[in-house]
Amino acid sequence: MRLAATLVALLLTGACAQEGGSPQSGAAPPPPPPAGGTLIEPLESWGGATGGVALQSTMRAATAEEWQTLWALTGRQPPRPLAVGREVAGGVFLGERPTGGFGVEILGLQPGPGSNELVWREHRPPRDAVVAQALTRPWQIAVFPAEAIPTGFSGVR
Repeated sequence: MRLAATLVALLLTGACAQEGGSPQSGAAPPPPPPAGGTLIEPLESWGGATGGVALQSTMRAATAEEWQTLWALTGRQPPRPLAVGREVAGGVFLGERPTGGFGVEILGLQPGPGSNELVWREHRPPRDAVVAQALTRPWQIAVFPAEAIPTGFSGVR
């Protein structure tokens, strides 16, 4: 019984350690961009497995008020102010998932004629993975140069 409690505590500690609060760095290189060209990479990003909204949604932020609203969806305070006029942000919220092991990764912005599509990918746990048996709400927020403001959102598999 003590071993099971220790294992659960370690799993939950690992999940909490991955929560946002510091920029993601040192991660594996992103997969190749979808067909159609080079992606504009985020300047900075944050993410977590809990605190997002219950329904899948996306949002962009170009003003201080929108930045506050975007972070309110995570239940956290913004880690820093948005440099309005120099930066824009996009957020992807996967909604409620049945277990741990789910995540979202913002790959970048795909430039197009007159628009920039924010491209993101959902990560799912393998069928045989040992995951926390708890509801999660994965999310990620990324900051981009202002000239790359997202005008649409698309998930890739």
